[in-house]
Amino acid sequence: MEELEHNFITLTLPNIQFKIKKDRVIRSTNPDDVRIMPYIKPFVEKLAMKHPQWQFVNSPRGWNLCNDRDQNLEFVGVEEFDIYANKELLGSIGSDHGRNGARVFTMTNERIRKIRERGSATKTKDLDKAIKIFGKMFGAKSVNERIEEVIAGAESITRLLFSDRSYTFSKTYDKLGKHLQDHIMDNLQEFTNIALAKNFPQEIADSLPNMYAEFKTTEEIYKCLDDKKGDVVLIHGNDYAVTNINEANRETKIYSTDNLPPHIKRGVGMLKLVEKEHFISGIGTKISDTSFYIIPETNNG
Repeated sequence: MEELEHNFITLTLPNIQFKIKKDRVIRSTNPDDVRIMPYIKPFVEKLAMKHPQWQFVNSPRGWNLCNDRDQNLEFVGVEEFDIYANKELLGSIGSDHGRNGARVFTMTNERIRKIRERGSATKTKDLDKAIKIFGKMFGAKSVNERIEEVIAGAESITRLLFSDRSYTFSKTYDKLGKHLQDHIMDNLQEFTNIALAKNFPQEIADSLPNMYAEFKTTEEIYKCLDDKKGDVVLIHGNDYAVTNINEANRETKIYSTDNLPPHIKRGVGMLKLVEKEHFISGIGTKISDTSFYIIPETNNG
């Protein structure tokens, strides 16, 4: 999809590229003239040569239109890059002004943000030091780092699903509630017949049971998540990394297909069949094609 929406221009090395949306018009006398800004060029080129398997692509706002007065033309100046390994974003590098006004190299990613007390990037004016810091802080994410991302995804996506279904159900239920009193859902058919007699729309009455069922399902999954119960599962190569989300005794175990706990195996197998960011009653939530949130066995039978 990205290749269809963007144009890619190779810069000084095969793995250093400039990306821009095809519908974006650059007001320049020479739109194809894209340059790496001189203060970041030695940094990105040394890293690109050291890591030829990685892609260095300009960050969305990491470029500007500049003027070359000597040649009397405009050019695109790239000053910030995102680094990818097999489409996985490892972080970003760029440049900034230091305390004395001199240029400094900047680096940021999740690892750096977690260890810094102030700011979200580490900075240095020393190129060799910058390369050493990069070597320590950039690289493919470990299973534990990816597990933390899955847990965060489980929380945000399940909360979103619960909020969405709750809102959809409540909004429709409120329309019905204008005509009726308590216990509508316990005696739905009886009250629906009364509401229909009062010109309540048939299509809304027909849709309410399914909305209520989806709301109750997401409520059940959300309650397990809020109570810190259940497991997140990450497909890691041919194995499965299973982590309980209870912070008090969090532990990651690696299983093969053969020894994966039955309720986890059943849950993952069923969730594989639905779209990502969706749910199954009594099972859990599909976070992505390789990650899942499974509610406890006592809940999913």
